[in-house]
Amino acid sequence: NSVQPGTSGTPGSGASGTGADGQTPGNPGADTETPITPPTPEEAVIPYSVRKASPHKAPGDIASNEDSFPDYYFREHYVKQLDSDKNEYLCEDELSTAEFLLHYQEFPVADLHGLEYFTSLQNLVVNNQPLSKLDVSSNTKLIELAAFESQLRELTFGDNQSLAIVYCFQNKLTSLDVHALNKLYELSCRDNKLTALKQKLWESVASFCSHWARSL
Repeated sequence: NSVQPGTSGTPGSGASGTGADGQTPGNPGADTETPITPPTPEEAVIPYSVRKASPHKAPGDIASNEDSFPDYYFREHYVKQLDSDKNEYLCEDELSTAEFLLHYQEFPVADLHGLEYFTSLQNLVVNNQPLSKLDVSSNTKLIELAAFESQLRELTFGDNQSLAIVYCFQNKLTSLDVHALNKLYELSCRDNKLTALKQKLWESVASFCSHWARSL
């Protein structure tokens, strides 16, 4: 009954503690198993599938990051507030809830790049902002625009068939083209540097502020 030299269980033997298949008895697959790190107490209450899931993105979703919305204040104080499921993307339903945008002076916005995604926008108020250009040509449901007392040098409307009221006075505009705005009835553009105003019919504007041609 004595253990023979070189057999299993002999101290110092190369086959010590292993079976015929080279694996440790009682621990099958020990050579191929990857240790599992237990979750932290905070993670333990969250299902593993959720912890490992990446943010969901459906076709047409817009990432609420600096690539889509480069301006910090616009992104953090408006765009991300629309992300109801907090997955870092704006889906079509979330984008459609943006019908009114009011940005406060204490959060200065210098770039409204990404505004074109909000095609349901009806009212846009961005007064007293360091904006140098503003393009609302993609916001075809826009009815009222207030962008006065800012730094605008370019203001683009495009073929907007809903826009009725525009307040853009006290900016640095040198030209303004509103000839395609068929529903426009109130335009306030005084105290700019305008030398050209392109409009379809003067009679279509009920209220037109003076000094439109004032320049330095």
